[in-house]
Amino acid sequence: MSVVADDVGTAVAQAAGWAVSQGVAVELWPPDELELSGSIRYRRRPLLLLVAPGAAPPALDDLSTAVALPGDADEVIARARTLCARARTAGMVLTYVDSDDVLRMGNRLVVLSPIEAKMMRILLEHPGRVVSRERFNQEIWPDRPRHDFATLNGRLRLLRRHIADLPLRIHSVRRRGLILVTDDAPFTVSGT
Repeated sequence: MSVVADDVGTAVAQAAGWAVSQGVAVELWPPDELELSGSIRYRRRPLLLLVAPGAAPPALDDLSTAVALPGDADEVIARARTLCARARTAGMVLTYVDSDDVLRMGNRLVVLSPIEAKMMRILLEHPGRVVSRERFNQEIWPDRPRHDFATLNGRLRLLRRHIADLPLRIHSVRRRGLILVTDDAPFTVSGT
């Protein structure tokens, strides 16, 4: 997710961006959409919830934490560091794209182009969930026609080649979009 400065303040949004660059999922709580409950169940990375004033966070495990808003940037960074350390201790392999457009999966590195890095960040924000092709076009090429998928398909082909040696797969879901899964997670799509 992209934490908006208007929602949490500039310093906290920057700290949240840093946390995401380290492999921590950051979500606003309570969510605007019901889809967050699915991401909490599926997630394969630490979770930092930014909790709105007056809201109560959900029950959290050892790889989750919450910061009450308006919050403090230093607290967000400290909690993100703690989550990363806990994840590594638990044997979790953190997968994220850093600020230099390098996909990091544990100790494995894949250098991506800036556009491939944007694509992978979008997929990593929604693990195991379908992301529409329109969303990719809107976020990566906002000035292009919404249904021009030729460029997206070409970049997707390159991205799939770059990650071929990793246990990550990007599947196309007909008429719905793209989904990122790991080799150890079953891939099934029900319904249309």
